[in-house]
Amino acid sequence: DTSVRVETEIRDASGKAVQSVRSDETVPGSKVDSVKQSVILAHPHLWNGRTDPYLYSVRVRVVRNGKTVDEVTQPLGLRTFRIDEQRGFLLNEQPYALHGVNRYQERRDKGWALNNADQDEDQKLILEIGATCLRLAHYQQGNYFLDLCDKSGLLLWQEIPLVDYIDGSDAFADNARQQLTEEIKQGYNHPSLMVWSLSNELYNRKSAPAEPLMASLKALAHDLDPSRLTGIASDHPQNTALNHSADVIGFNLYPGWYGGKAEDFGSSVQQRYEKNYDGKRVAITEYGAGGNPSQYQEGTLIQPKPGGPFHPEEWQAYVHEQAWAQAKDNPRLWATYLRAMFDFASDGRNEGSTPGVNDKGLVTEDRKIKKDAFFFYKANWNPDPMIYIASRRMTPRKLLTTEVKVYSNCSEAELFVNGKSQGTMKPDMVQISRWQNVALKPGKNQIEVRGKSGNALLTDHCEWVLESGA
Repeated sequence: DTSVRVETEIRDASGKAVQSVRSDETVPGSKVDSVKQSVILAHPHLWNGRTDPYLYSVRVRVVRNGKTVDEVTQPLGLRTFRIDEQRGFLLNEQPYALHGVNRYQERRDKGWALNNADQDEDQKLILEIGATCLRLAHYQQGNYFLDLCDKSGLLLWQEIPLVDYIDGSDAFADNARQQLTEEIKQGYNHPSLMVWSLSNELYNRKSAPAEPLMASLKALAHDLDPSRLTGIASDHPQNTALNHSADVIGFNLYPGWYGGKAEDFGSSVQQRYEKNYDGKRVAITEYGAGGNPSQYQEGTLIQPKPGGPFHPEEWQAYVHEQAWAQAKDNPRLWATYLRAMFDFASDGRNEGSTPGVNDKGLVTEDRKIKKDAFFFYKANWNPDPMIYIASRRMTPRKLLTTEVKVYSNCSEAELFVNGKSQGTMKPDMVQISRWQNVALKPGKNQIEVRGKSGNALLTDHCEWVLESGA
C-alpha cells in the first residue's frame, strides 16, 4: 500500500483559486482505487449555453512524499437541464431553445484526419448560423471539438456508432457496451454534453432483436452517469418497444424529400408525438434535403427524386423553409437537428451529380460554398443583422420575369434591379422577403437589396444574366 495526498483545486475563468480540498489516502498497490472528495461552491457562476458558457477548471494532484506524481486539469461547467412538457427544454430552469445541426467529423480529401484548424473552422461556421445545439452523428467525436463546444456553449447529443442492425452475438453487444463506456468516461467532464444516444435507425436491415441490448445500454449509461439523458434516433413512426428504450427519442423524418410533401412537416411531428410518446415532447434528430449549389430550378419548383442526378439548391432551401416554419414554435418538440451542417462522404450514393457524397449539408464538403439554406438559418437563428439574396448562383436565366427572394433579419428590405427600386418588403415569420414578377432585361442585370438595422445600412448584390432571345 502507498500513502498519498490528493489535492483538488477549483479555479474560476480568470484562473483564481476559489475552492480547494485535500485528503490523505492509502492506495492499494495491486489495484486501481477511487477517491471521493466533496467541494461546495456557494453561489456559483452557471454555465448557460451560448448565452454565457462560463467555465471553471478543476485541477487534481496526487502527491507522494512531497512530490507531485500525477496531475490532471478538467473543465467544470455548473448547470442543470431537463425537459418540461409545458415549457420545453430548460437550462438552469429557464426555457432555452435548442435548434441545431448534425455534424460529421470529416471533410473532402481528409476523411476523419482533421487537424485543429479544421475543427475550428467547423465550429466557427456552426456558430455563424446561430445553432444552439449539435448532434454528433453517428459516432464519438474528438475531445478537441468537445472542448470548443464547452467554450462556445453548444449543447451536445453524442452517439455510439450503433446503426441499422445488431447481429445478436455476445461479441457485438460487448463492443457496444465498451464503446458507450469509453464515450461516457472520456466525455463525463464536458458540460456541453447532455444526451448519450444509444442507437440510430435500428431495424433498417435484417436484425436480431435490439430491445435487450438497448435495455442493457440504458442501464449502463445511468450507472456510469445518472446526471445525463439517454436517447435513440428512430425512423420508425409507429409505436414500438424500440421507441421507448431510452429516456428521450429523436425522430428522423424527411417530408419533401424521402416521402410526403414539405408542407407535411408539422403533421409528421404530430403523428409521431401522438403515436409514440403519450404526451411527452420529442426531438427531431434529422430533417432536410439534398442540394447541389451548381444546380438550379427556375420558376415553379418541382420535387426532385432524392436518388436522382438533379438536386437543385432551390428545392433544398424550400424544404428547410417549410420545416422551420412548422418547427420553430411547435409545442410537441424540445429540440431540432437538421441534417446536416456539411456535405459528407457516403460511398454508396450516386446522386445529385456528386458521386459518393451525401449533399444534404448547408455547406459543401470542402467548406468552400455556403448554400442558400445556410443563410436562411442564419437569418432565423443568429441575431446579428444580415441580408442575403437567394438563388444568386442561378445564372444565366431564361425567364423574363422572376421572383426575388431575400433572407434578412432586418425590419424591412428594399430591392433594386438595375438601379431602379422595386419597393420595400417586410420579412415574414421566417425572415423571408419576396418580390414577385420582377422583370429582367436581356444580358446583365444588377440585383441589389438594402436593409436597415438601427443606424446601419446592410446591402447585398449579385449579377444575373438573362439569355438573349428569352
